[in-house]
Amino acid sequence: MTPRVLVVDTDPESRSSLVNKLSENHIDAVEAASGRVAFELACEDAPDIVVTELFLEDITGLNLCRRLREDSRTSATAMVVVSHYADEMDRIIAFEAGIDDFVSKPFSANEVIARIKSILRCPRQAAPEPLGTEATRSETLDPAATQILVCGSAVDATPRERQILAELIRQEGRVVPREELIERLWPPYARVTPRTVDAHIKSLRRKLGSARSCIRTIHGIGYLYEPTDARIETSRDV
Repeated sequence: MTPRVLVVDTDPESRSSLVNKLSENHIDAVEAASGRVAFELACEDAPDIVVTELFLEDITGLNLCRRLREDSRTSATAMVVVSHYADEMDRIIAFEAGIDDFVSKPFSANEVIARIKSILRCPRQAAPEPLGTEATRSETLDPAATQILVCGSAVDATPRERQILAELIRQEGRVVPREELIERLWPPYARVTPRTVDAHIKSLRRKLGSARSCIRTIHGIGYLYEPTDARIETSRDV
C-alpha cells in the first residue's frame, strides 16, 4: 500500500513544498492548516505518519501529538515534529509527548523525506507485554491500563511513563540501564538520549508522590525498582 502522511503547518508555502516533495517520492500527502482539522482528518482515516509544526494557531503540535497518541484510532500513527526551537530540553518535552522524531528548522525537504522513509521501514514497536498479577506482589502494572493508582489515588501518567514503570517492575531487584530502557521502549529510529529517560523518570517520580522512592537511581548506570509500603496498582475505565 502507498504510505500516507498528514502534513500540519499554518504556513501554506511550507506545507505545499513538503506535500509536493512527498508526492514526488510516491507518498500520499494530506494537508491541514490547524490542529483541530488535523485531528479530525487523522481520526477519519489514520495516516501512517503525522508531520506537524510545533506552533499552530489553535493548539500546539505537542498537544496534537498527545491527543493522537491517546486516541485508539490514531495511537499507532508515527509522529514527527518540526520547529525552529531545537535545544535538548525542547526535544525531551517533545519525545515525552509521544513523538517519534524531531526535525530542526531550517531543514532540507530531502532530510525530512529520508526520516519519513526510515520510519516507514521500521515496524511500530509494541508496548511491553502486560505483567502478571501474582498473589505475592502488592504492585501490578499493565502498561495499557488507563490509570496508575497509588494508595487508591489516580496518577496522571503518560503512556511512556506507564511503560517505563511497567518495565522497571518487571525487572524488580535488577538495575536496568538507561540504554536498555531506550532500546526496549522506543522505536529504533527515535533520536532518544539517556537524558530523555531521566526526564521521564523525574516526571514519573513527581506524579507517584508517596511511592516515588520505589524508583532508585543507580548513578552512571540506570534505575532500580524496589517495592515500598505505598501500594501501586492500575485500573481501567469502564
